[in-house]
Amino acid sequence: MLLRHDRKRYPTFSIRNIAANGEIWTGIGMEKQSTLRADEIVDRNGKFNENPLSLVLKINYGDFDYVTGGDITGVSEPDQPAWFNMESKIAPVVGEVDVMTMNHHGNRDATNADWLRNLKPQVLVEQTWTSDQPGGEVVARVTSKHLWQGQRHIFATHIQEATKVAIGPWLTRNYQSMKGHVLIRVQPGGSVFDVYILDDHSRERPIKSHFGPFVSRPE
Repeated sequence: MLLRHDRKRYPTFSIRNIAANGEIWTGIGMEKQSTLRADEIVDRNGKFNENPLSLVLKINYGDFDYVTGGDITGVSEPDQPAWFNMESKIAPVVGEVDVMTMNHHGNRDATNADWLRNLKPQVLVEQTWTSDQPGGEVVARVTSKHLWQGQRHIFATHIQEATKVAIGPWLTRNYQSMKGHVLIRVQPGGSVFDVYILDDHSRERPIKSHFGPFVSRPE
C-alpha cells in the first residue's frame, strides 16, 4: 500500500501486507503462498482458533521499520497442528525491524525464537490486559542475547501487579516501562525515532517519560 496524498513528499513510506488468513507474501512482487486449507482450521466441533489467521503489517519510512502481527501464533502445543506456528514461516520475509509489537499480547504461544532471531528489534511494545501477559517463557526469549545481540528496550501498556510477583525481578529489571500508552514518534526522513510513555488515565495524555533518540538501522 502506498500513500494517496502527497506521495512525492514521502517517497520512502510504504505499508506492506506480509500475511493474512494463512497466506504469506513471498517477498517477490505480488507472489504469495498458502500455508493451510480452510478445512484444516476447523476442529471436530466446528470451531477454530482465528489467531493464526491474523494480519501482519510492516511499515517502512526511510530506514525505519515497524511490524505488528496482531494475535499471530508461533508455538504449537502437542494437541495443535504444525501450521499453528505461523511466526517461523513469516519471520524471514519480515526481516530486521526497529520496532515491533509482541504478538498475541506477549502470550506464551507467540513471539517465538525464530521470530526474534530474524527481526532483531531495538524496541518491543507489549499490549497487555491480563495477568498471564507476558508468559515467563516469553520474557526469557525477548531478553535472550543468544537469539540476537544488541540492546533492546521493552515497553508494556499495563503489567498487572500479580504478574510482577509471579515473574519477579527478571521482569521488572528488563522492562523500561510497565504502564502507560506507548507512542513511537519517527523524525522526518525516518533515520531517528523516540519512544514516549503517556499517562493513559488522563484525557490530555501528558508525557510520563521519554526514551531515545534511537537510530534506525540502515536497510
